Amino acid sequence: MQQMQQQIEALQERMARAEKNSSNSSKPPSSDIVKPPKLALKGGKKRGQGGQPGHVKHERIFHLDDADIIHNHRLDCCPKCACSTLIDLPDQTRTQYQYELADQP
Repeated sequence: MQQMQQQIEALQERMARAEKNSSNSSKPPSSDIVKPPKLALKGGKKRGQGGQPGHVKHERIFHLDDADIIHNHRLDCCPKCACSTLIDLPDQTRTQYQYELADQP
């Protein structure tokens, strides 16, 4: 009987220690084991990042025909060995576009 009483007291003491946290004792917040649950938003799940379902996609589309000025640049020498003799290989061409947006009245 006395052993059961000691077990009950030990369990009650463990419960009292477990219920202490930084809001109801002098313990620092870093000693809290479990953080309180966050409040749920109205309407359920939080929206994800990026475009939302049902919204129209906005994007800028540029065409080469819209350009005011076009500059063609060709290599004078090999970028790896600086050799001046360049061999044109039909499958090794590279096209790169760069746009500069300027306000036009």
